Amino acid sequence: MWTVEEIRKNYRNFDDGKIKEIALNPKGLRKEIIPILNEEIRNRNLDIQLIEWVNYETNKFEGLEKQNLLEKIAKLKCSLCLVNSNLHAYRFNTIISSLVTITDKTENLIICDQCAKSKRLNTMLKTFFLGWWSKRGIIATPFTLISDLIKIFRKKSESKEILDEFIENNTGILRIIIEENNLENFIAEYNIENSR
Repeated sequence: MWTVEEIRKNYRNFDDGKIKEIALNPKGLRKEIIPILNEEIRNRNLDIQLIEWVNYETNKFEGLEKQNLLEKIAKLKCSLCLVNSNLHAYRFNTIISSLVTITDKTENLIICDQCAKSKRLNTMLKTFFLGWWSKRGIIATPFTLISDLIKIFRKKSESKEILDEFIENNTGILRIIIEENNLENFIAEYNIENSR
């Protein structure tokens, strides 16, 4: 592992483009490296918003703060039915195949239990009727159906896994969204993006 001084020296030798690239994707940086990156951004008179982004993106949700965020998400209205709350995260798989092609679609959605039941039934029926029609489909369809049945009984652990991944992958954006009090819209956009 490189020392802080070695990294400081490397950052000084990087061009502006490389510093911007690191600042836009700072997730893997060690805590002691962040001030060095921010200092380099300041010294080069780069956009000050890069420093803000680095600070948002590297300030992980942990402990009570993460629990509060999970509770906020759970209390939002479902973006599908616009009625229910008590949201959880679900993973849905659909296989559709024909003689030579197969489409294996995975959707991660943060929705209410009612919409999840309907979506699960829909994806399982599509897979059951349309998944068998290729060589790979014959093998993948039963595994997908069994996996989806198991997911019905693993709701809490699956939801935790997906939400942890969601928070980890969107730390900076979530910090901005929470400041703007726009979490419900962000979850709705996340669901739309994952349904494509």
